[in-house]
Amino acid sequence: GTWVHLTFVGTQTGTALYVDGAHLQTLGVTLNLPLEFIGRRETGQDRLRGLLDEITIFNRELTPAEIQQLRNTTRGP
Repeated sequence: GTWVHLTFVGTQTGTALYVDGAHLQTLGVTLNLPLEFIGRRETGQDRLRGLLDEITIFNRELTPAEIQQLRNTTRGP
């Protein structure tokens, strides 16, 4: 029942996850873009158990300071 601000930062070598503006983990895997689906499989079965709001895609890597600023200015409904 609580909104969480997630940021994924992808590079050629991996993907970093930020939760509520704080770096949580970086994995050595990449996301192949563009995505055809977000949170839903082609079969129609949901992978995501929640709601999405204010999805934004950037064409560059955000800095930790920019991620924290986004978190501070973007809130769920």
